[in-house]
Amino acid sequence: MIQKRSNRTHIISLDTIIFVILALRYLISVGEKSPNPIFFSLLLLCIFIYVLIDYNPFNINLKSQTKSKTFAFFIITFILIYIPTIYLITTRHSTRNTTYTVDSAIQVEQSIKYLLSGVNPYSADYEPVLKDRPSYIDGTLYTQAYQHYVYLPFLTLINIPGYLLMTHLIGFFDLRMMSLVMLTLTIFLIFKFTKIANNKLIFLTLVLYNPIFLNSFLWGLNDVYVIFFVLTTIYMLREKHTFLAMIFLAFAATTKQPTWPLIPFIFSYLFLQQAGKLKDKFAKTVKKIVPFIFVTSMILVPFLLWDIQAFWQDIWLFISGGISTSTLIIGFGFSELLVYLDIVKSRGADFPFFLLQFIIILTLGSLLIYLQTKKNSLGHVLINYLILLLPLWYFSRILNYNYLGYFSIILTLTFFIANDDPKIAK
Repeated sequence: MIQKRSNRTHIISLDTIIFVILALRYLISVGEKSPNPIFFSLLLLCIFIYVLIDYNPFNINLKSQTKSKTFAFFIITFILIYIPTIYLITTRHSTRNTTYTVDSAIQVEQSIKYLLSGVNPYSADYEPVLKDRPSYIDGTLYTQAYQHYVYLPFLTLINIPGYLLMTHLIGFFDLRMMSLVMLTLTIFLIFKFTKIANNKLIFLTLVLYNPIFLNSFLWGLNDVYVIFFVLTTIYMLREKHTFLAMIFLAFAATTKQPTWPLIPFIFSYLFLQQAGKLKDKFAKTVKKIVPFIFVTSMILVPFLLWDIQAFWQDIWLFISGGISTSTLIIGFGFSELLVYLDIVKSRGADFPFFLLQFIIILTLGSLLIYLQTKKNSLGHVLINYLILLLPLWYFSRILNYNYLGYFSIILTLTFFIANDDPKIAK
């Protein structure tokens, strides 16, 4: 029997409401930065078409309506996300104006060039590519990033194939070219990830049109890489492909530091799944995490041997303090409060934030691991990770807006993995 639209309990579905709200927020955001009446009209047309398909005035059957909505969603996403990203890429390279991307993307691109030419990206100087992008904080020129490459090696390594291919084909490379690939893979995985049909478009909408994530993605920030790796790790664990899950966890852990607090919760998840005596459970868990250890070592060890001091300064001391060129205090966290209250006299001053973070790891981290022994599911793995991650970020030197975008995306993933997980959904 074919199900008709009239059987639905609501005139308009939840995914359409969420899409309209977030798309209109996108319109306002674009309007504030670079008004373009053509783009405004196109966006409003997309919203109208999507609402019309969902309303379904001609009573097409539910299967056809779902296919039409899905097709419209992907077309709209291509128009509203892919085309603006491509426009920013081509404009940047046609005008040679670096303001069409963020400085961190420029740094990643330069790290690829350094590595391919045999230069250690953690010992190199980035002033030649960043000096045309001066950054001022409280009237002071911010130059600390000139001496440091904060990202972990896999972010550079994964972009090398794209760099080689695109420079050969079109003569230039923009980090967002690979980011679009990662976004496409993320879309595919989200669509495959969600078992409940009605949740697919809601999940996609909450991720793709998340205003914090979308803005950072368009301008070249790289959170989409780690979002994809974390999503894939959780998906592989759910599908019982532990070997692949550990490989993708290694990719996440060697791309950006915010994934590090996730590792103990995933290891605990695997440990608690094992049967037998404590010794046997430990041995089985170690066997399962060997791929993680191997891949992580293969990625990190060469750079540690190359120049361990430069590596450690760049990936940790630069963002935690302790060196004269540590990043300035900035963002939405406790550090900003200290500056505001004049407890810390300057944004470049040292403060033992790492001690506060260490206390959080010992206390809150231990409590969350204990709670996971009571409720061990992938949903609880993610929520425990986020509960630990936010205080760690709050008590750090910096808490940028894109960190919060990443937090909200993983929180969204937590809802849908829990909603699909019979251990929780029941």
